[in-house]
Amino acid sequence: MTMKIEGFTEGFGGEITGIDLVNQGTLEAAQAVQDAMDHYGVTVIRDQRITDEGVVVIKAQQHRSQEMNRADALQRLLELVRGVALPP
Repeated sequence: MTMKIEGFTEGFGGEITGIDLVNQGTLEAAQAVQDAMDHYGVTVIRDQRITDEGVVVIKAQQHRSQEMNRADALQRLLELVRGVALPP
């Protein structure tokens, strides 16, 4: 998916879609986000898995069992860490 930036109203408030800041957090994406915030003042990036404090949130609700959901979340966390631990 391609990152898209749209304004809510003329010159104030914008929304960024098409980016996952955890998995697609490149320097180019960071600059585009900064440029959008500079232009619109208030910028929304919905449905991200990272909080303002930098905490990665992994939701697991596919199974009826809490234990299986916990294992699923742990597996996805490991995949995330492995993916960023390798040099580009």
